[in-house]
Amino acid sequence: MYSHHENTYLNYAHSLLRASSPFDEVKTKKLLAFLESLTWSSGVNKGLWDAGDRVMIDMAKLVRSHFWHPDMSGSNSIKAVLPAVLNASKELQVKYMKPIYGTSAMPSLNRSEGYSWIVRKSDGKVEDPYALLPKIGQDSLGEDLLTIDRLYADDKVGNGGAAMTAWSFMQFAQMADEERRELLEALKHYCELDTIAMAFIMEYFLIEISKQQKQESSH
Repeated sequence: MYSHHENTYLNYAHSLLRASSPFDEVKTKKLLAFLESLTWSSGVNKGLWDAGDRVMIDMAKLVRSHFWHPDMSGSNSIKAVLPAVLNASKELQVKYMKPIYGTSAMPSLNRSEGYSWIVRKSDGKVEDPYALLPKIGQDSLGEDLLTIDRLYADDKVGNGGAAMTAWSFMQFAQMADEERRELLEALKHYCELDTIAMAFIMEYFLIEISKQQKQESSH
């Protein structure tokens, strides 16, 4: 996970299941045990269970303690760390410049064709993957549909606040079916990128640790 929000929301889900579960008792207990295996109790749940045997690691804490790059401009947000890591790592650039994402070599539920995460800007640096998220309505939405500007200015779901607003909007607002489908696809791509961003950051850390260990063993 990245930051404490995931743990907070899973604790909230745990509270909801305890208060009023839509499932039978057996399934509810299994779900509660699953949540407890991933989290530590917090908020109103504090003290109800010990940290699980598969408790999530907060990668934001790792970044704050062990990683700094000028491209982050002082921010530890995953949106700042991902492009910094991609620009810092030649290994990641070589690996993910190949259009392997979405193929059998690296399957994706949202991309059916090979996709390259590494795109160069005119100055040679790696483009921020969040800036490359597909714009909503760029292909199929007509001008007669309600403007998506009511959610965010650049016509894409590119940050957590916009994602939560978009999800809430889909539940309660009147919108055309095409707009709803486009918004759902945008949310899928955004959540997918947030997930693979954590994988890229961890892979970078492991590469750098391995390089340092080799240097130390050679002395």
